[in-house]
Order: sequence, then C-alpha cells, then structure tokens
Amino acid sequence: MRICRSVLSASPCLHTFLARPLSTPSVAVKRMAAASPPSLADQLRQERLFVYHTPEDTHMLLRLRFRGTPAMGTLRRDRLFNFRRPKDEEVGRTLERMAQNLTSKITTRIKNKKAKKAKLDVAVVQEAPAEESESLAVSLRRSGKEIPSETLNGSTWTEGDQLLVDSAEFTICVNPPVIPTGKITKHILPNFPVDVTLDCDGVIEEQSIFVWLKQKTGKRSVDPIPFDFILSNDGQKIPSDLIAEALDDVLPHPGRDGWEVASVDKEWTPGKEHVGLLLSLLCLPIKDDVVGEPIALIAKNPIAEPLTEPIPFMRRHESCQQRAGSDGFRIVSYNLLADLYADQEASLKELFPYCPPECIKGDYRRQLTLRELIGYNADIICVQELDTKLFNSYYSKQMRRKGYEGLFLQKTGKAHEGIGTFYRTDKFRLLNQYDINITSELFENPANKDLADAVNSKAKLKEVMMTRTNPLQVCYLQDLDGSGRSVLVANTHLWFRPQYPRVRLLQMGVSLRHLQRIVKDVTAKDSTTPAIILCGDFNSSTGWGVHHLLNKRSVPVDFPEWKMFCTEDDEYVELALEHPFHLFNACGELQYTNYTAGFKAAIDWIYADAQQLDSRFVIPMPTEDELSAFTAIPSPVFPSDHIAIGCDLHWKA
Repeated sequence: MRICRSVLSASPCLHTFLARPLSTPSVAVKRMAAASPPSLADQLRQERLFVYHTPEDTHMLLRLRFRGTPAMGTLRRDRLFNFRRPKDEEVGRTLERMAQNLTSKITTRIKNKKAKKAKLDVAVVQEAPAEESESLAVSLRRSGKEIPSETLNGSTWTEGDQLLVDSAEFTICVNPPVIPTGKITKHILPNFPVDVTLDCDGVIEEQSIFVWLKQKTGKRSVDPIPFDFILSNDGQKIPSDLIAEALDDVLPHPGRDGWEVASVDKEWTPGKEHVGLLLSLLCLPIKDDVVGEPIALIAKNPIAEPLTEPIPFMRRHESCQQRAGSDGFRIVSYNLLADLYADQEASLKELFPYCPPECIKGDYRRQLTLRELIGYNADIICVQELDTKLFNSYYSKQMRRKGYEGLFLQKTGKAHEGIGTFYRTDKFRLLNQYDINITSELFENPANKDLADAVNSKAKLKEVMMTRTNPLQVCYLQDLDGSGRSVLVANTHLWFRPQYPRVRLLQMGVSLRHLQRIVKDVTAKDSTTPAIILCGDFNSSTGWGVHHLLNKRSVPVDFPEWKMFCTEDDEYVELALEHPFHLFNACGELQYTNYTAGFKAAIDWIYADAQQLDSRFVIPMPTEDELSAFTAIPSPVFPSDHIAIGCDLHWKA
C-alpha cells in the first residue's frame, strides 16, 4: 500500500526557506551521486524525504508527506510535514521531535475523522480523556545501519540515507530541483498562451514535465489520464498512474468540479470554447535525471472572454510571418510602459482614464506585450521602460524560451525600470557590452571635459543634468552568417520633459561620443568596423535638435534649442556638437509612435548606418481608427501608450 506521495503545493514554507538559490555552484551542497540515479518513474514511486540547505545555512529544511501506518491508522490523503532543524542539533533530538509531531498530527486527525463520522460533537470528543497513542518509531539509517543519535544533523541527512517511520521507509533526497512557488495569471485570455510564472531553482525547464488541466463542469473527480505514459526529454517513460497519483494529491477535494487533461507541454493556449473554465498546472521539475517535488498551481480566476477582434498587432504580424533574409535582420524598438508608471493613481485618473482598470494591470498587459513582440519575428528587439523585476522574473525567461537572450540596464536612482535588448541566438553572438549612465559619462569621463566644464559653469543646468538617470545600452553583436560582420546596437531613453530640448541634445551628444570611442577601439582591435544602430524613445519628434544632430552630423553653437524655454542665463549652454556617423531614419517619417488622449506624436526612432545598411521593409503601423477605437492607448488591445516600430535592415554589398 502506498503510504506517501511526494507532491508540493506551492509551499510558502519552502519559498521562505529558499531565500537564495540552492543551485549556485559556490553554495550548492553536492549530491552524493550513485553510479546512476533511479529512473524518473522509480523516483516518483519512492517514498522520499526532501532535504534543503546550503553550506552557509545554520538550519536545514526536512519535508515529507505522510498519512499514517496500518498500525495507527491512515488518512485518506497525505499530509505535508515541514521540519526546520538546526544543523548543530543531535539527530536523535530531531528524530524525537519528528516522531512526536507525526504521531500527534495524524492521531488527532484520525480521531476527529472518526468523531465526525459518528456524528459526535468533535469538541466534546476532544475534551474527553484521550487514549494514549504509542509514539511512532523513527530512525535514520545509512547502508542498513542506524546512525548514532549523537551525530549532528549537519553530518547526516545525506543522499541515499533512509528514514524509517514504523513500517514506512523514506529515501533521503538532498537539494533536488525545486519550484518553491509559481503563479498563473489572473487574466487568462483565450487564444493566448497561458501566462505562468515559475520560481525555478536548479531546474532545467526543457527536461521538466508539465501537465495542463482544465475544469470539467459537472464532475467532482479527475478523469482517467488519456494516455499510457509521458515521455521525458531523454525518452524515459513516466506511467500515467504516477501522474494520476500526483494530481489526486494536489487538486482540491471536494467542492471543486472535476478536471481533465488539456495538454502535456510547457505552453498551452486555451480556445474560445474554454471561456469560464478554471485551469491547473502540474509541474515535475527535473534536472540531470533527478526529479524533485511536483508542484500544482490552480488559477484563481476562470478563462476570460476573448479580446475584441481584430487585434491590431496581429494584423501587423501578418506581414512579419517570415523572418528577414539571410543578408539582413529585423529590428524592433518598443517603449513598453513600465508597470510602476501605469499603476500609479495619477496614471489611472489623469493620463489613461479611458483604459479599463483591469487592462492597465501588469499581468494583463504583459501577455499582450510578449505575444506582440514574438509575433514580429525580429532578430533584435530593443525595449524601454522595462520593469527591473519583470525582466528578471518574466521577460528574460519567456524570451529565452523563444530563442532570444536578453540584456538589461537599469536606470540609476530610485526608478526600478530601464532598457533591454533581446537578440536571437541563432542569428547573433554577443561580443561585448558598453553600457553607460549618460550623466555619469558626461561628468566623469575625461573625454567629455569640455562638455562637463560648460555645464558646470551653469548652476541651474548642472542641477538638472546631475539628477538625470537616463541610460545608454550598447551591445556589440556579430552576425553568425560567417561573414564576420558585426553591429553596435545602441538603445536609449532620453529625458521626457518637453521644455528641456537642450538636455536631450546634450544626452544625444554624449551618447554619440561614446559610440565614436567604441567604434575606434573595436576597429583597431578586430580590424573591422561595426555598423551602427541607434534606437529607442528619444522623446523628440521630427524637426527637433536631436534629429538635426543625427541627420546633419552637427549642431552649431547658436542652435536655437540651446536657449529655448529658458528665462535665465544659467539654464543653458551654447555648444557645438558633432559626430562622424552617416545615419538614416530606417523606418521613415511615422505619424505616431505615442498616442494618448493628451499627446500624439512620433518620438520613437531607429537610426541605422547608411554606409553599411539599407532598409527594405518597415513593419506596417496601426491605423488611427485602431488607435482611437478606445479613445487612445493603452487600451484592451494596445498594452502600451507607445507603438512598436520595426524594419528589416540589409547589409550592403
């Protein structure tokens, strides 16, 4: 009779204990590997006790599921027990506490269950003299021999040891791959892959197994599994009865309609026919032939109604079904609208009052954003206003699954957002990064002393410049086509205040100087000159000084924007700026890239190296009817107040 099943249900205890990854090589406790681990199926059949700790920890976490023994009685389902014990505690003391806890919890539940069955008042039964329950016999063994009770915990609980609880035997498994927590989005959209976040530790997702279930109304049990087994990544068979046992353990009983298997894959897309149903996800975390505690996630909300069609970005995707040719690449730039700005009360009431509150939420918008980005089939994607937390926990992982590697540069200061660049790993190889904070580069790099001296001489301008946190991300990528050609992709987000065009001019001037130095160094080192791409949210529409500098390669001392909007002499400087690059506007003159109720203009741009690249295709823009369908954007079908722009750039012969 199977007494225990090892299944994890998004445990807060485990998540709290695993405050830092167990899989980091410098801190990982090495597994005592046998010649070869048991098969995945055999591991799932075993009764296992999981041990989690790192060398630096003073305590270890012991986890097992237990329902009782034939002698004391058994519960219908396993109960999860967590024991957090000091490493310097004698193992005998730990086993004593385990025996007391297991005995007490199981016997109390069995008594209460009997009282309920007999329709007695549980409270009265509990007040009656309790029968003495003999404590469970608990021991720890290694190679069949009992480990002395005076041994410290830190020296035992090793891989392959056995814990005996009366007649039940548990195999010790140390620091297996684990998913402490996970979450299914609150907004599950038909025709969109379900947005699920998994906090993986030492888990290889490509090796792991995922089973999606959908609620089947009118039933109160799990349907028979419609397959005999699941094949793991390396071809191992996991029988359906083991999947069924895991599901039976973790799905709620009773009071919830039954479930049926929807898909066996990491990603699943519900259809319109699934509207109103709940979803669940069973995950079996695996790494290097070791399977850890399965985790079950259940969505809090049912699948929502589908989005209003047509969805504008899907129309744009129709022209992007094929990737750029082998002699070029597709690049996209997109200001995502950071959650930390969108969720502010001022944004909801003043900036975007036309957007339904549920559609401004981050877990709603990011699904649309990810789907939109992937659908452009780009080779390079540059984004702005990317939340730091979302890059680490969401976008970097999701984009990696789609074949991209992501790089992130956070703004300095208190804003937890920044800019990111994603590139296809089958198209480009990262050679180097040359990221800067533009303000730091201005004041701290001796090469900019002339600019810094001029700004330092104007108190009010200096004060403004010193508080700017705008970044410039520069990625040096090599095309994998064998030609040896390379590109410097510069991604930035300039200051947004309309009355400060002089600040944006200075920021662009510093950025171009930085690129000039990189090109000089790279050319000397690699004997090849990389192509330049400069893109992002410039917060400057056509005709302003930033574009004059980019297109004309210089601005004079008496350029009008130096003094524009200034009332005092120390608010501005008059400088000549120049750069050596021959750049062109790769997407042409666009009408809008930002479209809100209060502001509409083209402020996002992609400039490219005219000497090495030309533009042969521009991703079609949404129509104004689409942009204004819900007054403005963001909206239920536009996740940002900006519009993604993109084009195909081809190498010149």
